[in-house]
Amino acid sequence: MRLSKRSLPVGLAFVCLVGIVGFKDTGIFVNQYTAKSPNGVTLNYVPNDRAEIISESETEYIITQDGIKYNVPKVDLLKIDKGIKSYKVIKSSSIIDPNTGEIERMLFTDEVLEHVGIKDNKYIARTAEGFVGFINPGDMEFIRDRNITQGHTNCDIVLEQDGKQLKLIKDEAISIAWFQEDYFIIFDAQGNKFNIGKQFVDLSEKTAAESVIQPQATEEQEDPNLKDNLPPSNSTLEEAQSKIVELEKEFTKAKDTDYEKAAILVAKAHEYLGAPYVYADAGKAGFDCSGLTYALYGELFDIKLPRSSKTQITAGVRVSKENLQPGDLVFFRTTSSGNISHVGLYIGDDTMIHASSSKASVIKSKLSEKYYAERYMGAVRVLNNN
Repeated sequence: MRLSKRSLPVGLAFVCLVGIVGFKDTGIFVNQYTAKSPNGVTLNYVPNDRAEIISESETEYIITQDGIKYNVPKVDLLKIDKGIKSYKVIKSSSIIDPNTGEIERMLFTDEVLEHVGIKDNKYIARTAEGFVGFINPGDMEFIRDRNITQGHTNCDIVLEQDGKQLKLIKDEAISIAWFQEDYFIIFDAQGNKFNIGKQFVDLSEKTAAESVIQPQATEEQEDPNLKDNLPPSNSTLEEAQSKIVELEKEFTKAKDTDYEKAAILVAKAHEYLGAPYVYADAGKAGFDCSGLTYALYGELFDIKLPRSSKTQITAGVRVSKENLQPGDLVFFRTTSSGNISHVGLYIGDDTMIHASSSKASVIKSKLSEKYYAERYMGAVRVLNNN
């Protein structure tokens, strides 16, 4: 046995040469469906059957079975993960040099390896110090990157589970993590799990353009005709800095706001423009509305805001709309409950930066836009309070 001492660049060169492909996404059928290939081959699926997803369009998934591709409507198949992201070694094993077939080094129980891809049905991983080679999947636990699918309710319903209660109204958006037997598994804004029968859920494609509304008010339900002030596609950090200079007069009017910190907040918020909207996320893969403000204050100033928009309004000193300054948090009611359900970071010039579920990204919007003007609930100043 020879223990290789190759450096990281050699391993990386191997990755480039072999043309590795990643693991396919996984889906679970939620309805009975007969899939038909272009050449007439048919497959019958029943609820809870699994499928490998290789690509998707706005309304369909492309799945593969025995090398044949089939189109499946998204209303019939729930994507549950985005493939393997890493492995955990569950018993002593080894990583094999792809060029020589010899052992590069031994792998140890509980060691975590990065998923690289597959080649000719062989699994390829990378160790922490950079060895890239073949592994035995039977010695590994696959760690998958879970997917959250947006759906919405088709009626008013109250869910109860483990002493918790979740009230949902018709057309309210929900975040679906799993399908099992005949029900979906969803989570509320506090991370509580609930089961909801599939007969109460709509997975139709229109949900992609609808907002994600949670009962604890983390997101907004926006007017479908609302046109947000999206930044130009060539927007850069330099342009953001230029915008800050233009707003300097408004900054300096603030007698009780830390100008420097406010400028840093605004600059950082501009960097996040275009970041994807991801429910219940504060920066790992994207942001929801309160996740964005939580991340901005926490990352830049180690100020730990409450996690939901409903509670973030308690984190600072209330200020009137007329006295808003850059860096203030602005709040809105966007659900039928009438409670606070959305938050954004005010950056001056009647403008906020916020994570919009209906636009699926971090964007700019004017406070004077009809939708937000009618739903404005107040603002707080955090900087002078810390």
